[in-house]
Amino acid sequence: VLGVDSPFHRRGQPMSDEALAGSIDEVAGRGVDACALSPGLGHIPWWRSDIDGDHYRWWTKHTGREPDAWGRYILDGGDVVKVLVDRCRHHGMAPAVSLRMNDVHRLEHLGRNTPNSIWVSRFYRDHPELLLEPDHPQRRPRGYYHWRGQDWSKTAVRDRKLAFVREICERYDIDAFELDFLRDNTLFPRQFPAAERTAIM
Repeated sequence: VLGVDSPFHRRGQPMSDEALAGSIDEVAGRGVDACALSPGLGHIPWWRSDIDGDHYRWWTKHTGREPDAWGRYILDGGDVVKVLVDRCRHHGMAPAVSLRMNDVHRLEHLGRNTPNSIWVSRFYRDHPELLLEPDHPQRRPRGYYHWRGQDWSKTAVRDRKLAFVREICERYDIDAFELDFLRDNTLFPRQFPAAERTAIM
């Protein structure tokens, strides 16, 4: 929505309901039966949430920085899941949500006061004991690294993700929900027994 110029959004413009709606309208009536959306990276809600709905206010206060386009959109009342559902229903398409279970993008900014630290949730920051590698910022200071994720052998990690899933399913009239375990697929510590992984999954 924000990364390319399109008829419904120009790069550098603010994020808006109209920009997201335009990306859904663009495929309507062209043989598309369903539209799936990933509301962010799966750590910070881009929907109306009671779980961590104040993330962008907290981050702004904590860092003294202005939020990015997505942060401003959410602070102004934006809700990507609502827009998805409304536009899909308008066009007779099925709305689907895909939630990333353990995405590690941008988590290298943990503990840094940078614009990209906006992608690090307070839950992630405040619970190093729930990380696969708590020292990952020192071990691999830049870029994508599979072991930045949270440890799915820990109940608190699974409970938080389930709370997000439950909240979306209970609040929105969606037709499908994908649990995206491929981004990222590193969920357990290296030596965690396979039988215990299977039982948890």
